[in-house]
Amino acid sequence: MRLNFEKIAILFAFIIAGTMALRWAMTAHWKEFISKEGAFSVLMPAKPTEETHSFAIGAVKVEGHSFSAESQSNAEFIVTYADAPTAPSPELTEKVLDVQSQALTEGDANRLLSSEKSTVNGYPVRQYKATTEAGSEADEKLLLVKRRLYVLVVVHAKNESENEVKTFFDSFRFKPID
Repeated sequence: MRLNFEKIAILFAFIIAGTMALRWAMTAHWKEFISKEGAFSVLMPAKPTEETHSFAIGAVKVEGHSFSAESQSNAEFIVTYADAPTAPSPELTEKVLDVQSQALTEGDANRLLSSEKSTVNGYPVRQYKATTEAGSEADEKLLLVKRRLYVLVVVHAKNESENEVKTFFDSFRFKPID
């Protein structure tokens, strides 16, 4: 009986060590990306590609900046930020963050897998997980910091890349702007 317990303990130790080594190998090549203009830093799986998008909300022109990179597991990691002319009211802040789940699921509430409300350094945060129309999964984290909205998105194969999503989201740091 003692021999079986020792074998199980050794097997369990190998499984834990293997899992830790795999997690380290998948994120070891990740590098910190810093955006001075965006006032944030985040770990990315590769050097990100930058894009700028202009759009209008009513009569107000808004410019968004996106940074995206693909991981070895073919997951896509995106950070976007955009500034409003002024900080929204607390009521409007809640609406902006809550309505994003509808945008993520393209209005199909059945595709929303999870929704979490929290704060980081006193700023409101929403985290959503949904299935995409193509059957992949999308994890999204939104932070509204004064008048700047940060959107972090990871699109990945179903039930994969969870460790990479956690690494990406947990590594995000920002500096509040005025």
